[in-house]
Amino acid sequence: MALGLALSALAPCVHAQAAAGGAGDLGCAAPSSWAPVRSDCGLPAVALCESPFLGVSGFAKRMEDLVLGLLILLLIAPLLLLVAIGVKLSSPGPVLFCQRRYGLDGK
Repeated sequence: MALGLALSALAPCVHAQAAAGGAGDLGCAAPSSWAPVRSDCGLPAVALCESPFLGVSGFAKRMEDLVLGLLILLLIAPLLLLVAIGVKLSSPGPVLFCQRRYGLDGK
């Protein structure tokens, strides 16, 4: 009986979704911690595909990512240089290994 009641409560939403042209967009990125709760057809729903990074906020986030990435790269560069020197001193080959790869029919 409870299942029938739940299905009857969902029926208006299913019909509205079908009239809107589909079953919804489930191909979005993984849900993040920012997921607002909204009400569709009187039932609570969590919006998993919305992004808070639009417009100026998106640009600021991109700049922050680039600056922090550059700072981290500069901080670990001495360690990477030491590793490269260690590889060069311990083996006769180059620091970065390159290999010819062949696919189907030797191409």
